[in-house]
Amino acid sequence: MIHPNMATMLAFIVTDYPLGPAQARAMLRRAADRTFNCLTIDGDTSTSDTLVLMSSGAALDRRDTGAGTDRKFAAALEEVAADLTRMIARDGEGATKLITIDVEGARDEAAACRIGKSVANSPLVKTALFGSDPNWGRICCAAGYAGVPSAPGIFRCGCRANRS
Repeated sequence: MIHPNMATMLAFIVTDYPLGPAQARAMLRRAADRTFNCLTIDGDTSTSDTLVLMSSGAALDRRDTGAGTDRKFAAALEEVAADLTRMIARDGEGATKLITIDVEGARDEAAACRIGKSVANSPLVKTALFGSDPNWGRICCAAGYAGVPSAPGIFRCGCRANRS
């Protein structure tokens, strides 16, 4: 059961970067949405997922930080979360491959996530990848039925999204 909205896992990230509760929550939500919540192995979500970010604030005086420093910390937090996400995928029961999906040309991040999840959750795509035969037709089909309107050519493999 690995398909987070955090699924069957406990993740703890500890830092000494000074964060207030609202700032930590916002940074962690963005990092989780872009990493852990993009992970899928079997499509089944469990009820026991937890992701915690703890900050002692000991590294810097909050007055020494600013938007630039906060952006650097947020990027580092996302990188740590992405590394942990890949470790979970590699360690999945029966996992033999690690596949990442990068969607380019989508109108926004939500559309890209929807397309990526549609491809990642497709049983036909998973079967093709497991058999070491990444069939582009299956990948394009799954991207097309994601329900995301697209401009012609958004799918480099030559298919278009279904329009309904």
